[in-house]
Amino acid sequence: MARTNQTKVVRVQRIVEVDEATNEDVKLEIAMGKPIQSFTTTGFNVFGEVIEFSLARYRGDRSRFEVSANI
Repeated sequence: MARTNQTKVVRVQRIVEVDEATNEDVKLEIAMGKPIQSFTTTGFNVFGEVIEFSLARYRGDRSRFEVSANI
C-alpha cells in the first residue's frame, strides 16, 4: 500500500502505566491484583487524525523495554 499523508504515521503517543492484573491477564500467568505494565499507543497522521491504536499489557517481572529516538 502506498503511503499518503492520510496513511503515514508521523506522530506517536505512548502512555505507560502500572495497573493491577485482571481476570483477562491470566494468560500471562500472573495473579489477579498483581502489578502489570499497561501500554496505550496512538498513531496520528499529518492532519492529526488517529490512524493507529493499540493496547498492550506486560508482566513487569518478565519484560524489558528499550527506547530509542532520533532528534
